[in-house]
Amino acid sequence: MNESDSVRFVEIDNILKEWCQGDCVLGEYWFVQRFNPQYPLTPDSIANAQEDTDLVESEVRGFAVVTQTCDIVRSCAERPFIEVAPLVEVNEQLLYEIKRCRRPQFAYISGISQFLIFM
Repeated sequence: MNESDSVRFVEIDNILKEWCQGDCVLGEYWFVQRFNPQYPLTPDSIANAQEDTDLVESEVRGFAVVTQTCDIVRSCAERPFIEVAPLVEVNEQLLYEIKRCRRPQFAYISGISQFLIFM
């Protein structure tokens, strides 16, 4: 690691000290995910499966940080990745089921309850 890397890591670490698990950003964002072209599961992956790729980009309403706070505040040189999940809108029935922990692939975030994280 050279001196410019050290300075950059300190800058990143200072920014990450303000982050914690559950932080969210709302807006127009794009989420890239890998999928199996032989078994596409989402409308976006089905549309892209014929294009000889295994990556698909989907528009999402925002992101939530799902990495544990104790890992976020460690040095980025040691923990270079932060995991985020896309926020998605759901209908009333699905929201009811999610709140009652009947849909474990979702996480309910009360502060932005009109959106949910798809895990």
